[in-house]
Amino acid sequence: MFDLTNKHPADDMALLARRRLVQNHEAAAPVVNLSFPGFEDMFQPANAPPAVPLPPPVSGNSPHCHAPLLMMKLDQFCQDYELSGEIEQKLCAIQVTGPQVLCLISDLDFCGDGKLLIGEVASICDAQM
Repeated sequence: MFDLTNKHPADDMALLARRRLVQNHEAAAPVVNLSFPGFEDMFQPANAPPAVPLPPPVSGNSPHCHAPLLMMKLDQFCQDYELSGEIEQKLCAIQVTGPQVLCLISDLDFCGDGKLLIGEVASICDAQM
């Protein structure tokens, strides 16, 4: 088997190993991809509402914002424009520092993250005009 004078190709271990490697590679199972439409729906609860697409992105400016207000502290702004203490607390909770930044926050953000009611957002917009 290791006789260097032997020229018979079937006795060469390296050649046999290469042949086996090629045969194994060619005999490998093909890759099969399966697609089952609606498969993920099977894992949703029966009474779950259908998936709702995200709302379209809102521009950074509120449509009610006309001109930036003067620099002042939030508590002074709320006092001057007779905004309720609840509105002031909710604005503080979302880290609004003063009326000058109100134009940069969308109405959706006020209602979502800020948890402001529609009437409270309207009061803020009225104070900005």
